[in-house]
Amino acid sequence: MGADPAFLLPSAKEDTLIEILNNERIPTDKKLVGINMSQHCYDILGDKSNEYLNIHAQLIDHLIEELDVNVVLIPHVISEGFDDRSVSSLTYSKIKNKKHVNIIKGDYTPEEIKSIIGNCDLFIGARMHATIASTSMFVPTVGIAYSHKMHGIIGEMLNLQEYVIDLEKLNSEILIEKIMLAWKNREKITEHLRKKIPEIKQKALKNGKLLKKLCDSQLS
Repeated sequence: MGADPAFLLPSAKEDTLIEILNNERIPTDKKLVGINMSQHCYDILGDKSNEYLNIHAQLIDHLIEELDVNVVLIPHVISEGFDDRSVSSLTYSKIKNKKHVNIIKGDYTPEEIKSIIGNCDLFIGARMHATIASTSMFVPTVGIAYSHKMHGIIGEMLNLQEYVIDLEKLNSEILIEKIMLAWKNREKITEHLRKKIPEIKQKALKNGKLLKKLCDSQLS
């Protein structure tokens, strides 16, 4: 399996991250859990879309009450018709412990978003490239899969299949169980990622060189 070139994306500099966290008023007094909700997931669920919101709201309240953490909702796609900020705001309205939750509101570069994600102690993501950002920053990650791609990245490539949940099977009990397991094992997961990611970056770099060689041969 070829490695996605997104693994090679650098994160923003530390001073840029600090400025963003200050502007977005992200607290630093507790552990931070990042969550990426996908507007696409919300849309394709149709009649079950409200359940998608409720499951995440219940999860967030559970994390805050049981783990004493802060939570940040991180939109990863903000283009018209696919704006993750919309589903994040709908979920926020259902959360009880709102004072411990923030939504990233600014429009940031991919490098800046990656640095925000990399600042988290645990990440839950529905967008594949959001989970690539988190895992490449060694952040323990639970992926919510609406296609085979999430299984391919987190499951097959990173050997972390136990931390992937299919969207169609999603419920509060399963999601909370997976995330609490990831939280318990977060140091082991980070150590695993530190060993695995350099290998994947080498594959991505090799793929890029092969593509360049192919393009050069076509143009010559």
